[in-house]
Amino acid sequence: MTYLYGKQLLGQHKHVPAALLLLVAGIGTNELTLGIQGIASLQYISVPFTKEALLLASIMMFSAIVWLLIIQCRKSSLTQPDL
Repeated sequence: MTYLYGKQLLGQHKHVPAALLLLVAGIGTNELTLGIQGIASLQYISVPFTKEALLLASIMMFSAIVWLLIIQCRKSSLTQPDL
C-alpha cells in the first residue's frame, strides 16, 4: 500500500491517507488479537471476545478496501474522456 501511495498509483485524494490508516489499524488489530490468542493458547487459557475482535478487524479492513476502491473508481471516471 505504501508503494502504491508513494508512486501515486492510489491517486491524490484527501481521503486516501485516512483509508490507509483504517486498513493499517485493522491489520494491527487482527495481528494483535491473533498474537494474544496464540500466546494464551500455550497455557490453554481462553481469551474472551476473540471472535468479536477479529470481526471488528475484518470489518475495518473490508471498509478500508471498499473505501479505496470507491476513491479509485471516482478518480478513473473523472480522468477518462467520454467516448
